[in-house]
Amino acid sequence: SETKKIAPATFSVAGGYGGQVGASTAGGNVNSEDVEAALAAAFGGSAAGGNVDIRSRILVLHNMVTEDDLKDDAEYKELKEDIQSECATMGQLNGIEIPRRGRGKGKVYLEYSTVAEAIGAAGQLDGREFGDAVVKVEFMEERKYMDKDF
Repeated sequence: SETKKIAPATFSVAGGYGGQVGASTAGGNVNSEDVEAALAAAFGGSAAGGNVDIRSRILVLHNMVTEDDLKDDAEYKELKEDIQSECATMGQLNGIEIPRRGRGKGKVYLEYSTVAEAIGAAGQLDGREFGDAVVKVEFMEERKYMDKDF
């Protein structure tokens, strides 16, 4: 599999913080090192199907775009703006791609500024209803995203 799924998970780390991945502590946001350590502890470095890439800032969203959304230029542009606007509320969004052809057709690719932001956004988006569909979120290797290997 090219992408790895990480669902929100409850964890505790040596520093005493326990919570959900992407959650905030009373003193502020969880830093990326805490999140990465917690994920490694929670998942033991692996998930069903293979190793977890806990350093990815890239999310792949499934079930958000239909064939009809991709056909009409105006509808495509509006949908892309709507998704970008919503997902930017979850962290600094550096890029969004919604391929209209190829293997990645119909998927939404989001590039967040940090791993922690991507993990937080994944927790908010995975399982969310979008129209009649339920969104599925996976992480993607940054190299593949940068190479536009959709």
